[in-house]
Amino acid sequence: MSSSLLGPIIRTARIEAGMTQAELAAAMDVKQSTVSLWESGHQKVRLHQVPVLARMLKMDPSVFLAAAEAEVDAGVSGGVGG
Repeated sequence: MSSSLLGPIIRTARIEAGMTQAELAAAMDVKQSTVSLWESGHQKVRLHQVPVLARMLKMDPSVFLAAAEAEVDAGVSGGVGG
């Protein structure tokens, strides 16, 4: 189990965008359970998925990278991975 700083960012942005987990999953070509795992911090967002995720959530991709960097600095796993 991991504690992610990025998960709540994804969840909040998804809700503000008016999307369900299933809708975001379909747009990202992943399973709904993957979005749930991202939001709970149990799975990392793959680096190649960041631009698409950012576009779908109308966010600057640097937000995701900054959260991942903060997690590394804090010794927290989760966030963005290879």
